[in-house]
Amino acid sequence: MQKISNIYIEFEAVRKIINNRVFQSMEFNQTKMLISIFNNEKFYKKIDGLNLELNKTIVYIWSNKPNTKKNIVFNLDAIFSKITHNDKKVQIIQKILRFSIKHWNKLSFSHNERIVNNQKTAFIFPFSSNYKVGIERYPLEKRFKKREIECLLVYIDGDKDILPTEAQNHNNLRRIVENSNSICKNPESIIASDDSIPVGFYKLTAKDINPINPAIGFKNWKYFLSEKQQQFVYQKFNQAERLEGPAGSGKTLSLVLKTLYNINEFRKAQSPITLCFITHSIATKEHIIKMFQANCDSTFKYNIKDKSGIFINICTLQELCIDKLEKTVHQSEYIDRDAYDSKEYQKLYIEDCLTEAISDDYPSFKKILSPELKHFFEKTDVGQQIELIQNEIAVIIKGMSDENIETYKKLKRPDYAIKAKHEFDLDFLYLIYEKYSMKLRSVGLFDTDDIVLTSLSQFNTPIWRRRRLTEGYDFVIVDETHLFNFNELSVFHHLLKSVTQGAIIFSIDKSQSFGDLGQSDLKIDNSLKIKEDTKIISKYETVFRSSPDIINLSYDILSNGATLFTNFTNSLINYKNSFTAKDEKLSLHPFIIRRNTDEDCLNTALEHADLLSKKLICKKADILICITEPKLFTKFRNHCTDSNVKIDFILRRGDIETVNKASQGNKYVAGMIDYVGGLEFSAVIIVGCDKGRVPPKRTTAKETHHFINYSWHNKLYVAISRAKYTVEFIIQKSRGASELLSSPLDKKLICPDNVAEREKFNIDIK
Repeated sequence: MQKISNIYIEFEAVRKIINNRVFQSMEFNQTKMLISIFNNEKFYKKIDGLNLELNKTIVYIWSNKPNTKKNIVFNLDAIFSKITHNDKKVQIIQKILRFSIKHWNKLSFSHNERIVNNQKTAFIFPFSSNYKVGIERYPLEKRFKKREIECLLVYIDGDKDILPTEAQNHNNLRRIVENSNSICKNPESIIASDDSIPVGFYKLTAKDINPINPAIGFKNWKYFLSEKQQQFVYQKFNQAERLEGPAGSGKTLSLVLKTLYNINEFRKAQSPITLCFITHSIATKEHIIKMFQANCDSTFKYNIKDKSGIFINICTLQELCIDKLEKTVHQSEYIDRDAYDSKEYQKLYIEDCLTEAISDDYPSFKKILSPELKHFFEKTDVGQQIELIQNEIAVIIKGMSDENIETYKKLKRPDYAIKAKHEFDLDFLYLIYEKYSMKLRSVGLFDTDDIVLTSLSQFNTPIWRRRRLTEGYDFVIVDETHLFNFNELSVFHHLLKSVTQGAIIFSIDKSQSFGDLGQSDLKIDNSLKIKEDTKIISKYETVFRSSPDIINLSYDILSNGATLFTNFTNSLINYKNSFTAKDEKLSLHPFIIRRNTDEDCLNTALEHADLLSKKLICKKADILICITEPKLFTKFRNHCTDSNVKIDFILRRGDIETVNKASQGNKYVAGMIDYVGGLEFSAVIIVGCDKGRVPPKRTTAKETHHFINYSWHNKLYVAISRAKYTVEFIIQKSRGASELLSSPLDKKLICPDNVAEREKFNIDIK
């Protein structure tokens, strides 16, 4: 192919490229085709409604209704020479084209766009302060003005502090632009473009905002899935598969669609199959059942075998284990049928036992305990003590030690667990466990780990090994594997008919796993009995939920976590964005607000939920008020009750029903930071991201503080990544912002609480 020197794009084609999601990420074939032209690799005559022609060394790109009076020309001889990463090229091109629309429509520019040289030149800073792209706004000004042509010329890029403020050579530009009328015609063969809303043409209204309807039906999803998503979804169940991806990349939807695809394939082949789709909580299960029902025909049934012998059981792991034990354990003996709620109730019992142990036993143990453990019990926040002791009991004492104290003492301590230096430390921790165990016995209850481990022992018997051929499942699908501990992970492979097949398909984002559960890839595979060389790994990198600013903020939070903790995972390391210009029109840069008291912070949260719902043209329930601390959450609930505020509270993880209820009643919606995972909103207001709260004040031993800090990097990432258009932090002035926000504040990934600064970022929130 002849070397391309310039690329010409007319106005309507620019609109299409910036407003169509298939041009936003290298996970879409259309983006790959466009970038291959910029890379001088391959030429295409048509790309999704765009027409292209190679005229000598010039590529012309135009739409079905070309407007050649406004156009942009890329000089490929002068740009992109040092940019080798295609994802960065996509980002640069999108930034340039979005700038061109603002220029042509005389709109205000963003903080990363600078006008210089008497308004003639623009410098754009796509992803760092070092790299910039130069655009001449009025090349051949007199000539083009007479012909009513508005042309932009992309003439240079680089890392230099000073770049030429205008192009040195316009010899080819006149010929390129003036030949466009004869080349850019309206061929009948072009597919009609969609009616995308251009940035800034007019104020967006609710009817202009058309998110993809999750109930569009299975057959229609193929038009919206990226190439990677299609590769995962339209692949038959055959062996173990691991689906990795950051929050908002479509993992749960992909699991549902993949399962539906395979059900349809087995139904066509009239081949019976039994499947088990496992979730962590009942709220998530109910949401997934609705996703199945919305994308199937009316004949879809779950937990009932159809005429073709197709059977799918959609359940939580605890429900499945309870069913296994129903003849030996009555339902009144479970702490709670929902695993997530059960674990929350566990904390209440642990708190009672801890209080009793500190009062009755700690004075005598204190003389022989290590300084590290004494520091833990005397200086650590009680809430964090309970969280760590819960992990100690569930994973280490019950799971790893089989409740045997001698085995417990011989174990190698996991990283970031309670720092126990010698056997007296372990004796005291085991004593707390015994009190907890006795407490459950006294009320006749079993916790989640009791249920899982007991059912695990029944699965690991000659009787089940024989029955699994008829009662087991052909394939097991697991959503959000990162939420299960190792006791729970060890159950999944026992559910399969075949011992050797390892047919488990699971999604995971270790960045969302709170605290250190030691979830290395090898340990997860070992727990699931999956051989490394027989596993298919699919990695999603495109985030469909959140704006670029929110992703950059999330990335910074995770990057700092990865710097601090060796086993911390940054799932956004190679992220791509899919936001169109229409989405970007609604987006606000993340910002921070400071108030004098907690009461002021809480009142501001309600006020800003109103303001953001109007600005983003959405319901109040589309704005999440996320509270970071239990005491502050209780204060907020009491305040809402006393003030008769119409609000619903999320009290369990992934509770989409509460959000829907709030939406129908035009209410606010709020939740503790621990419960907001699995949900998504137009905006998130995080209240109480203060020093001493996030993470709790450092009065603990170094190792314990690391665990707490680790956990809060996870929690903050999960909360931020719930948002689509913006995130707001409301903090108390006297406390100051959390240390976890220091880096993003320094980098201005969060706009400071300063009116002048907010105006630079086009943020007009009070």
